Amino acid sequence: MAEKQRKKKRKKTGLWIFLMMLCAAAGATGYFYREKQTAQAEEEQVMTAGENQEILYGEITDIVGNEMKLAMAEYETAQDRASYTMTGEEREYQIPVGTEVETKLGAVTTFSRLASGDMVEMLVEKDGADGCILKIQIVE
Repeated sequence: MAEKQRKKKRKKTGLWIFLMMLCAAAGATGYFYREKQTAQAEEEQVMTAGENQEILYGEITDIVGNEMKLAMAEYETAQDRASYTMTGEEREYQIPVGTEVETKLGAVTTFSRLASGDMVEMLVEKDGADGCILKIQIVE
């Protein structure tokens, strides 16, 4: 009788150890997968301007609906680090409905995700006073 109880107890212990190892493996896999995704998203994603387009940088100072005010900035790189120098110029833009907004993690969303204080990179068409926004990417 005691032998059966020991075998039963060993089976339960073995099962618990197996389940704990399985949970640890699943957790580690999830952690490393998320780290890999984050690292890929943090790699610098380069926005390129075509003919009659330009890339502008600015910090959102105010946003109401699809209208935003930007404090314009200049993009600089030094020792493989990006930095932004505020120019003192302010501009107002109206974001067209359906404009792609890319987050820092690479997710594509709408302009409802934008908030005051976001540093953005914008692809703008060069027609008119301020141009038409084609794409926005949150960079900070």
